Amino acid sequence: MVLLILLAQSIDMTTPSLYKSFDTSLVDVKRSFESTEHATIEGSCGEENRAPSRKPDGGNDVGRVVKSVGAGEVYRSGRGLSADCSCRATCDTDGNFLQAVDDVQMEEILPKISELVRDVKTLKILDLGCGTGRTTTKLAQHSWPCEQIKIEGWGASAAMLNTAKTNLSSLASSHTAVNLHQIDLQNPTTLPHDSKVSFDIIIISTLALDHSPLATFFQLISTLLKSGGVAFVSNLHPDMGARSVAGYDDMRGARRIGRNLSHGIEESLDAAKRAGLEVKEVKEVELEERGIEEGLVVERGRKWVGMKLWMGLMVRKM
Repeated sequence: MVLLILLAQSIDMTTPSLYKSFDTSLVDVKRSFESTEHATIEGSCGEENRAPSRKPDGGNDVGRVVKSVGAGEVYRSGRGLSADCSCRATCDTDGNFLQAVDDVQMEEILPKISELVRDVKTLKILDLGCGTGRTTTKLAQHSWPCEQIKIEGWGASAAMLNTAKTNLSSLASSHTAVNLHQIDLQNPTTLPHDSKVSFDIIIISTLALDHSPLATFFQLISTLLKSGGVAFVSNLHPDMGARSVAGYDDMRGARRIGRNLSHGIEESLDAAKRAGLEVKEVKEVELEERGIEEGLVVERGRKWVGMKLWMGLMVRKM
């Protein structure tokens, strides 16, 4: 297959720098919890129902409420049950630099994937962990070299999916169909019944990898991909994951910090291989000093200079 030959030629290991202006709102765990007695290296400051702390957080506003929430709660909390626990109003607009990095990298990866699926007449794509549709929108707007495009967005939060529905409402056409589904990755019965061995492309954009055990995550990808299908997974780089976690400001101004399952790159690659996936490309992004000096990154991002921030990997189902 042409698809497989092209993929075999794409093997790469690169570490580009940032060339775009990014804010850096991920929380520095070491600074943020240095005065919080129950802090851990993962950024967990206790059980989910523990009262929020008003202790100074070092790297953020003094006296600001900071509350730890469980893995994935940063995204699942947008179910619409309470305005206080919804991140949907700010998760795409609070200056999270990781999303900005991901946007730039996606501009490079989508044309590459397009070349790999040029011979597919009806292309079926999954945005797994679609949130408010940030990446789904890019998939719908991209010029795919196929007659018909069928895109599905799967997410855990009903409220965020409603936002995605609004954002995507004007993008459907006779050429491109977009459908959204609420699912729970921990409960396979919530997955669409016809989804097995169904997709040509799967995109998992930032952080979903840290919310599930690796074996479960990559086995799901293997189950959903067609033979020869391609998945691209992007995530917070483990070097930075050791010092930061995703967070958002709730409607009361409190900072909610997630507790993630941080995975190393080699650990992720091994899990992918055990699930029957062939690793075709690994990419890492590092922040350079000139990013600060040239105004590409705001001054408060200086603490991340020299740090690898983002990772992406492409796999193929054998």
